[in-house]
Amino acid sequence: LLDDREITIKEFWLIDPAEYLDENDLLRYRNRDSAVNAVRKLFDKPNDSSQNLISKIISQGITGKTVISGVVHQDIPIKVLAPSEGHYSELVKEMVADFGLKTYEESDTSVYDENALPDESEVKSVIDLDDDSSPYNASSIVLLFEPGDGTKYLFTGDANCASLMDMIDRCNGELDNITILKVSHHGSKHNMTTEIIEKITSKNFNYIS
Repeated sequence: LLDDREITIKEFWLIDPAEYLDENDLLRYRNRDSAVNAVRKLFDKPNDSSQNLISKIISQGITGKTVISGVVHQDIPIKVLAPSEGHYSELVKEMVADFGLKTYEESDTSVYDENALPDESEVKSVIDLDDDSSPYNASSIVLLFEPGDGTKYLFTGDANCASLMDMIDRCNGELDNITILKVSHHGSKHNMTTEIIEKITSKNFNYIS
């Protein structure tokens, strides 16, 4: 990709850092007072390290930046609705405190069982279970895409209930009449509540990736 001279990358947004925050990223913010200054980075892990696309982008001097609520893309009608700066700064503190104690995979699977499928009689109680406690999921960026034809597309990444409710409280008017909703965290029962469903689900189409 980077060898194609017709492509110019001006900036990149990391949608979901998840387990790709590395030790240096976290240790840099071990002083919790400075955690609000955290910068998202992604280093994917292909078999061939020379094919690490994000590392190549950074090596060419292209800058990534922290993307929080209120950021609007200059050229594409995309707006970031979550996480807010206050919410994200608290999540980074949790990441710092958590680092070295358990891996992302361990913390994630402790609250999410992808094989647990409720029957119809259990749906109401399952929806209102404990929130996804992973700070990595909770920091996932939520994007609103409005192409200009009156439609709205809301992409919620892996955001947890706390992040989504924080967004709803701040951005309620922007969440009216969503055309298509990408449901958070593959439809996990720990990333959605009855109230959130009532507030942001689309009357047209909701999909789980």
